[in-house]
Amino acid sequence: MEAGYRVIRFDHRMHGRSDSPSHGQRMSRLGLDLGELVTTLDLRDVVLVGHSMGVSVSLAYFSTAADAWDRVTAFVAIDQSPKIVNEWDWQWGVRGITGENLYSAADFRFDWSNADREPAVPDHVRPLRPADDEWWEQFPVARARPLLIDHFVADWRDVLPRIPVPTRVVTGRHSPYYELDGMRWFADTVPHGSLAVFEHS
Repeated sequence: MEAGYRVIRFDHRMHGRSDSPSHGQRMSRLGLDLGELVTTLDLRDVVLVGHSMGVSVSLAYFSTAADAWDRVTAFVAIDQSPKIVNEWDWQWGVRGITGENLYSAADFRFDWSNADREPAVPDHVRPLRPADDEWWEQFPVARARPLLIDHFVADWRDVLPRIPVPTRVVTGRHSPYYELDGMRWFADTVPHGSLAVFEHS
């Protein structure tokens, strides 16, 4: 607020305190949810910030909302590839996820978090984070499976060249999920893109 911004944060369906309906568990619906929120609140001059899956939700919004560019004036994409599954023409998705194992990944039958690549959590940050099993025990994994699969197979690469607003792509040098070259490609593919790298994150 001191910088002159009003901050609105919302939980996607099946996240946080939002409803958890059994329908609509796909990225296009989450993109429409975002668009309906922006329209209902009649938001203008929006700086849209997406983190992880929130980036994909934002790209889904951009691909479905006719008035997105009347409302969004800047976009920040934090640590998310426009395509998660690695294939012959794309190697900058989540490390280790391919077409052969994406269903196992969505079921968490193998560990694709690559947590060993992350630097240790600083002592002053540790109390701010929930215990690893605290949030996991509350998360409806089985019901979220359709959303995770849809998220994994989505390909938003065609949306990037059509983003007309300044876009900041943010990642950590030690991201456990994505190669830095892929984040650089993201920033270079958006017409007004730039890249920010947290060197010790």
